[in-house]
Amino acid sequence: MSKLSIAITLLLLTILGCQKNNDSTLPNVDLNGDGKANIFYQDDGDHYFELLDKNFDGKVDQSIRFSSEHFMLSGKFDDNFDGILETKIIATNGIVSKGLVDSNLNRHFDICFQYHGGVVQYAKRFYPASDSQGQSQVGTVRYVFGYPEGNEVLENVTLDERGFSDLADNSTGCNI
Repeated sequence: MSKLSIAITLLLLTILGCQKNNDSTLPNVDLNGDGKANIFYQDDGDHYFELLDKNFDGKVDQSIRFSSEHFMLSGKFDDNFDGILETKIIATNGIVSKGLVDSNLNRHFDICFQYHGGVVQYAKRFYPASDSQGQSQVGTVRYVFGYPEGNEVLENVTLDERGFSDLADNSTGCNI
């Protein structure tokens, strides 16, 4: 997907996203003129989903859940278009508060980003033991004004990747 088409998609999302029509239905948008909606909405009672097909292959590549007041609640993204929504964001009052990434595509989050006011504060990454005698580790990188500060600090943990993923997904922050 070209940078221009990504920019156009983002512009259209800004203009069209989160707007309800007078008849309480949400608009569907065909970005490439093939007669199939690339941005569409699914109402689910007290919230709704904005679904995007970013590479026009007919599959959802991005799913964002909004409250009925149009605040973003969460989102899932397929960043490499393989059909797996490997990135997840959580929002508080419409502002991103946590991001989770499955970087090795095994359906377990191995990276957790903690945000404050929409700005990343730190990130934690799980490193599995390299052999049966090795120790799993979690690396932490602190951020200042959204930029990394210093080197990654590693600590030994007794978690496996599934345990890290579950803790990261179910905790308030990235408190692993």
